[in-house]
Amino acid sequence: MKKQTDKKKARNLFNSAQSISAALYDIHLTGAREDAFRSPMKLYGRLSALASDIGGFGVDFKPTDQQREVYGVFNKRLENANKKFEKFMKVEVPKLNSQIKKSELQIQGGEKIKS
Repeated sequence: MKKQTDKKKARNLFNSAQSISAALYDIHLTGAREDAFRSPMKLYGRLSALASDIGGFGVDFKPTDQQREVYGVFNKRLENANKKFEKFMKVEVPKLNSQIKKSELQIQGGEKIKS
């Protein structure tokens, strides 16, 4: 990108995307066994654990009042993340695309790689 302001807007958009995804799952997972101890479980993991408790081991019983209450809390968090994502896709991404078009971005070609 040509201008520093374009780069700054792109960086802000990237940070915003990371923030939205980080609310759903840990974006810094490495696959190591110790990952579970490094940071708290995010919304996706919590919903998965709740679903496992209700569906996997408790099929013979209806969900408890506490499970229903926790589901309500998680559902509100998920709706909030979804609203942020929709705003991101409908507002922020088109704004950046428009800014890039205005900046007259030029793609520079390099030397061809010999095969």
